[in-house]
Amino acid sequence: MYSKNTGSESNACLLVLIDSGGNHWKRIIVRETIFAALEHYGIPYRVLDMAEHKLTGEDLSGCAGVLIAQQDIGKRFSGKDVSLLKEAVSNGLGLINFDNSLRNYPRAYYEIFGFEKLNPAPYATNILSIKSNGHYITGMRRENPDFYNLKKMISATLVEKHGENVHICAEAVLGKEQLIYTRHLVPGGTYEPGSYPIVLAADYGKGKAVQFLVSPKLWLNGIMGHARGIDDLFWRSIIWTVRKPFAANIIPPFITMSFDDSRGLYDFEYLETANQYGYKPLCSLLIRDVPERLFSKIRKLYAEGKSIFNTHALDYYNLLAFDFGRGEYSHKKLQEIFSYEDEWWKRAGFRQSMVIVFTGENMGQTHCLS
Repeated sequence: MYSKNTGSESNACLLVLIDSGGNHWKRIIVRETIFAALEHYGIPYRVLDMAEHKLTGEDLSGCAGVLIAQQDIGKRFSGKDVSLLKEAVSNGLGLINFDNSLRNYPRAYYEIFGFEKLNPAPYATNILSIKSNGHYITGMRRENPDFYNLKKMISATLVEKHGENVHICAEAVLGKEQLIYTRHLVPGGTYEPGSYPIVLAADYGKGKAVQFLVSPKLWLNGIMGHARGIDDLFWRSIIWTVRKPFAANIIPPFITMSFDDSRGLYDFEYLETANQYGYKPLCSLLIRDVPERLFSKIRKLYAEGKSIFNTHALDYYNLLAFDFGRGEYSHKKLQEIFSYEDEWWKRAGFRQSMVIVFTGENMGQTHCLS
């Protein structure tokens, strides 16, 4: 029900806390909201079921971070559990908590974030505001703030006061529509229009912690999901908090296109065909073989952002960094080759790509980034 991947034993992985004895509906969404994303991002983790296993200091010392994955799991935390968690975070452990039901936790937990007062009533919103305030978690944001509309209203918890060391990374917006919905949800509520924090990041001793104050249902496709622009809040919260070094395959899958041994066949019409289907290809040139009459077309494709170009080799048998079938070039020969290449790009009239794609017997045909 929870996850296919529960076997990582590394001390550089996440320890994910779940509760198999918790509410059925809050259990079944963990697979889609948390584990699907961890597996997509290639983040190593193992699972601890608090219904079957008490949290220990050994559990916490054997991982890079703890991720609390399930709503209402706070009911499983004893005062001893919280003391162990606070001590571990203070010593450098990362903590990411997706459970916004903070009233279930012993009050000692609040000290990590400096929480002093929680509003006893939940509220609801369908508008998020993500801040670009220089914090790592929101460091990729250009707009400040960046607004997102959810497909449905979602509940959240209001912390009325938090510590000075806490950064607000995202807020929920309460306007007229949201307030009307909230008052139907919880009659007699005292909320006022405004913006309220829903993602908080804090330093605690040597460690870091992130608290989400919005329901984990946020990550369901029917509410917002992981693919509509807020995925950075999820994975960057993890990367920021965990103890380093931390290995993860965060780079998302993507499709690209590269052409080797390009001479200008068919006047590069194949690049324009690729553009029609949404590709911006890398065209690796055999520079001696490209007719000078095509320089203007190459410059146009580059200037319009339709293709990027680099040197693949001088020609099929004269490579950049290796003497085909013989061995290494002399330093004098390398100077001649790179001088010719520099002059060629000056004549071509624009800068080549920073990606180097070698050809036959060049360092095992390695693709390198400069």
